[in-house]
Amino acid sequence: MTTPALRGHTRTSDVTYLKDVAPILERRCVGCHANGGSTIALDTYEGARTAARALRESVLERRMPPWPAAPGFGDYRNDRSLTPIEIDLLTSWADGRTPLGTIGATTSLSLSPAHDHHADVLDTNAALRVALPAAHPQQAQFERLTMTLPVERARSIVGWEFAPGAAAMIQRASFVVDGVRLGSWVPSQGAVTLPEGVSVEARARSRVTVEMQYAKSGVPSVEGGMLTLRFGRRGAAPSFLKLGCGEHTIGSNARAFAITPSARGAGDSVEVVARHRNGRVEPLSVVPHYLPAYPLTYEFREPVSLPRGTVVEVTSSSPGCSAGLDIIYGSRAR
Repeated sequence: MTTPALRGHTRTSDVTYLKDVAPILERRCVGCHANGGSTIALDTYEGARTAARALRESVLERRMPPWPAAPGFGDYRNDRSLTPIEIDLLTSWADGRTPLGTIGATTSLSLSPAHDHHADVLDTNAALRVALPAAHPQQAQFERLTMTLPVERARSIVGWEFAPGAAAMIQRASFVVDGVRLGSWVPSQGAVTLPEGVSVEARARSRVTVEMQYAKSGVPSVEGGMLTLRFGRRGAAPSFLKLGCGEHTIGSNARAFAITPSARGAGDSVEVVARHRNGRVEPLSVVPHYLPAYPLTYEFREPVSLPRGTVVEVTSSSPGCSAGLDIIYGSRAR
């Protein structure tokens, strides 16, 4: 990429793109907002400078990056909302005529995520990287793909990462290995690490099922993307508990390590709380205004204990709510 011209950029702020803004955009934004993947591309200086006003408004109103969960109700390790300092840096840069800053020897002006699509399979003791079959967003809103994992012996999956072939066309993807849910992906999501002591087992000739949810598109087919599986020590197998609106009693000791709340329509609220037998009420997730385009999974920083007899209540401002809980049953969950 050529270095952008600096003419006409009178610096009025100590906050610069290279020093302050680019690292924030790389962490929070370019997973969705990149050239070829969004109408607003933020992976280059020129793109970010052009979109500076819209960027300023979006971060001040906390619309971007999308994080519908209400602060203070649940502690999540994958919280991608901007900090007050990050918001201040972005708005100061936009208000200060978007200065570029000094180009250093280690600075790259292109922030587009780099994904190697040349090797279909990279198999080591620590990781397996496989190319998924082509996706077909023009044919249907949902598509289910199934493939055999190229593993020759039993392996324990302790983490994973998905790099879609066309991020702008995929709204959500979910992954299941031999009937066991591995997790789900939404745009801008990074690598996922399962809690310590939890793993999903992959055996020789194991089948992975991928379900894609597409945005409307006239493109007939795109690269399916790359799925990277990270291996480690064998742990407890996770389960997925889908709960509708109402009260649900936990039948066995369990620990929840992630939650996926859902409401019927845009703007509906959805709240999930755990009512323990000793009377303590623990909020698991509170979403004041649900965004169907961002059906996020919230990963608890520490697994939440749900002893036998705990009542999990799911409520919403309209019918049709639900909550999915990734949990571990058994003695380890006490």
